[in-house]
Amino acid sequence: MKPSLLIISHLHRSPIIDSLFEGLSATFSTTIEKIPHRLIDDFNLIMMEFNAKNYDLVLLDIPHKYLRRHLKTLLQYQKNIVIYEEDLCQNYMPDSPWYSEFTEFYRNFDDVKVISTGSSVVKRLQKEGVFAHFLPKGFDSNIISSQNVLRDIDLGFIGSFSSDVYVDRYNTLRYIDRHSNLQCLRTSPGKEYNDTLNRISAFFSADINIGEYMAKNFEAMAAGCLLIAYRQGNGEEEALGFKDGENILLYSDRQQALEKINWTRDNQEQAKNIALAGTQYVNTHFSFDVLSKTMSTILLRCLDNI
Repeated sequence: MKPSLLIISHLHRSPIIDSLFEGLSATFSTTIEKIPHRLIDDFNLIMMEFNAKNYDLVLLDIPHKYLRRHLKTLLQYQKNIVIYEEDLCQNYMPDSPWYSEFTEFYRNFDDVKVISTGSSVVKRLQKEGVFAHFLPKGFDSNIISSQNVLRDIDLGFIGSFSSDVYVDRYNTLRYIDRHSNLQCLRTSPGKEYNDTLNRISAFFSADINIGEYMAKNFEAMAAGCLLIAYRQGNGEEEALGFKDGENILLYSDRQQALEKINWTRDNQEQAKNIALAGTQYVNTHFSFDVLSKTMSTILLRCLDNI
């Protein structure tokens, strides 16, 4: 008999990771509930309504800014709760309003289990005594794929970069735009997003000093772009299997970024080969189909630790 798993997520989530959670049904008897943000204030009532105590595990995919308000309720269920957190990198970013906030929050628990998306972040959390596991971000292969189409955008970026927390991203993108004709684009999620990725030859990523790789990196590679990304260091590239010049191009400063961009323009055939290797690599390791299996293994470890 499969162990029972209740997943509580939130409506209007971005990015959508439904396929990741749905894949857990191969290992668990899974119930997925999505709640709007306005109802999270009634979290204790929600946990009772969903009969959370009747499940072997309860996976919470709720943003920390909401979850932190309900410590009293969480402590009642802490034995069976696993927190899935994609923003834990902000715990170690001095400019973030959540700097050290996650650490302080987790200290309230006798038994807290966390799954997070950065390898070095998880290692730091483990040193602080948290039962933490690393699950990288990835992509939904039902939505993102490489198409056999003409790529008419030489160098592009898709997304928002106006956040005060990610000011380095904003400044770097503006710098590259001034010096190397970077096209910064916005799209709707889904088909339009994938179609636009497939127009881009080289995707420029500027997740400066974040400590992990955001979902757009994996999505760009899966869509056939050559990814030019900031080197996070601290073992992050090794944990992901990212190899500079083989399946990705990495830079450590703006000047190096420009050098890598110019190299792609002067060595288009080699650049295409690196992009192809990157696409093949992420399809093998970071699709939600693959990550669901890894997540199931992690959740079983959490279950054994109860």
